[in-house]
Amino acid sequence: MIKFSVLYGHPEDPDAFEEYYANTHMPFVDKIPNVPRFESGRGVATPDGS
Repeated sequence: MIKFSVLYGHPEDPDAFEEYYANTHMPFVDKIPNVPRFESGRGVATPDGS
């Protein structure tokens, strides 16, 4: 199993970021052979609560 993580800083416009990511980056996942599943998550706060 290979796990790939990408972390981004807080975007100025979270809704625009989510839309761009879903429509621009996510289609590439379908083109990667032998990927049995994909998970995506969203952090809502940093460890210090900010």
